[in-house]
Amino acid sequence: MHIRTQIKSIFNSWISEISILLTICCLISIAWQFKIYHCWTETSVASAIIEGVILTSWMIWAAYMIFSGKTPDAMPLKPRMIVEAGSGALLLAWLWISNGPLFAVIWLPFMIWLCYRNLKEL
Repeated sequence: MHIRTQIKSIFNSWISEISILLTICCLISIAWQFKIYHCWTETSVASAIIEGVILTSWMIWAAYMIFSGKTPDAMPLKPRMIVEAGSGALLLAWLWISNGPLFAVIWLPFMIWLCYRNLKEL
């Protein structure tokens, strides 16, 4: 299988979509704690550890899938669009919380383009 096709199937899998969503939730939790308390709290430390575990696990899984040549189960298009839209909205919220509105507005056209591209696939 061509590596580009394999990477696309990895990113369209259930595991990748849920991992991205959970990672963004952890990022929001960390940013929110810093916005309120301006320091590392127990919640932000726990979120950072959880995020590290999720990313490390996902990278090991993705490497295994690539080196073994296996193809993961793809997430159906409609649920994937819902999860990606939620992840995109949460990413914009994280940008808004951590860096301010300007950075969220800069990324907004990219998020709209992703939604448009996904809708074209329907």
